[in-house]
Amino acid sequence: MLDRIEAALADICGTVFGDGGRPVNLRPLAHGAESHLFAFELVRADAPPSPLALKLYTSGPEFVALERRVTAGVRAQGFPAVELLHLERDSAALGFAFTLMRRIDGGQLA
Repeated sequence: MLDRIEAALADICGTVFGDGGRPVNLRPLAHGAESHLFAFELVRADAPPSPLALKLYTSGPEFVALERRVTAGVRAQGFPAVELLHLERDSAALGFAFTLMRRIDGGQLA
């Protein structure tokens, strides 16, 4: 699974973040009942590496939109929540709907 994600993520990052953006050091963070979470760094020639995360939604694309609404609402009220950078409902590229987000270091909330 990790090899397939790594291969597809390079194309996705190039499209989403522009030419020259490439993912490095892809690694699993957590796997739950409804999602798989991976960490990586986005490397570009003109900027320092950015810590990002990839979340695959195994329960279906409707959860991507729900999480986006909830996260945006929480952030708007000043709570520290991840910044979603890209949302993809189509499962063709990675086998699942997914989001790309800025990674926040620390533990996961239960």
